Amino acid sequence: MTLEYNLRWLEDAEDLPPLGRCLSTRVDYQDALYYRHFFLDFAGGPLDRIKSDQPPAADVSSPTGGDLKEVKAEWNEYNKNWRVSFIVSTSDIKKPCEILCRLTADGKPLTETWSYTWTP
Repeated sequence: MTLEYNLRWLEDAEDLPPLGRCLSTRVDYQDALYYRHFFLDFAGGPLDRIKSDQPPAADVSSPTGGDLKEVKAEWNEYNKNWRVSFIVSTSDIKKPCEILCRLTADGKPLTETWSYTWTP
């Protein structure tokens, strides 16, 4: 069998959508079982024009039924980007928990949609 594929790094590709991107994902393993605290950093695109005292809305969801709490978007002065943080928990430990996140303003997306599959 012969396989062929192309690898492509998209960091500075000219044909990327003109939206902000998720730069990093950090996960804090909470003391309680089946809880995770997520920290996502977003930058680029229209986010670069938003004032630090006017945070965009964090649109965080779990189509598989994860319970989301403490969702917030705030300016990260140290890295000069927007940080979204939230806690997710699940009571169904037998199936993966899907989590989606993007930043919006006036109902329009400012960033790509970050997607994560958490297997408790």
